[in-house]
Amino acid sequence: MSRQLINHEELSKIISQTGGAILMINESYYMVRSKSGFNIYNVTVTKSGWFCSCPDYVRHNTKCKHVYAVEFYRSQRAIF
Repeated sequence: MSRQLINHEELSKIISQTGGAILMINESYYMVRSKSGFNIYNVTVTKSGWFCSCPDYVRHNTKCKHVYAVEFYRSQRAIF
C-alpha cells in the first residue's frame, strides 16, 4: 500500500468523523468540507466511478481523501 494511500485513508476517517463535514444530498451526491474547513468539494458516484471537484482528484484522476471519506461515511451508514 502506498504512503499516499495510507494518508488519504487516515485523513478520510478524520473528515468523515468530523460533525457536519459530509452532507449527503442524495445517495450519489455529497458535499464534503475540506479538512481545513475553508473549501467544500462535490463528490459524486456514478456507474463509471467516483468524481471529486478537489484539485487533487482533478489533477491525478484518482481517489482523493474526500472520496475515501464518503466511502467510509457510506460504509458506516450502510448506504449503497
